[in-house]
Amino acid sequence: MLECTDRKKLLHTSMQKKSIFWLILLITAVFLGDVLSKQWVVAHMTTDKVWPITSFFNIVLTVNHGVSFAMLWASHIYGVYALIGLTSLLSAVVLYFLFISPTFFEKMAFSLVFAGALGNLFDRIRIGGVVDFLDFHMLGYHWPAFNVADSAICIGVFLLFLYHFVLQKK
Repeated sequence: MLECTDRKKLLHTSMQKKSIFWLILLITAVFLGDVLSKQWVVAHMTTDKVWPITSFFNIVLTVNHGVSFAMLWASHIYGVYALIGLTSLLSAVVLYFLFISPTFFEKMAFSLVFAGALGNLFDRIRIGGVVDFLDFHMLGYHWPAFNVADSAICIGVFLLFLYHFVLQKK
């Protein structure tokens, strides 16, 4: 017969395996959703085409050769390599925090950030820039185009902010 502590260890191990499964599933779903949506847009769009979806949302095709919102534009091949290196390093840091995070909520948030970083890194390695296609606008103002990976990163960072500055305070 199993001791009480043995049962707790077994239950804890079982819960860890289930949470790892869900985190891997989340990372895979976000990564594949990002890659497949970008491939679809590239296959069906040109950079001069705009598909209006609603009065405030279009599908467009842009390739961002910089970082967020086209900052630090990498016009030279060494710039592309530098951004690949920087993205790889930051992805490794996020993965480290994913592993050491004590709560499933934090692990989920870091998984979103990691999956988004991988999606954009995949583009950088493949084409030297990141495909963006989601274009929101209102009253003549356009938010810079972004993609599924960018959305996952933003949601993950928001969840981390929420957890550390709102939920833990209660």
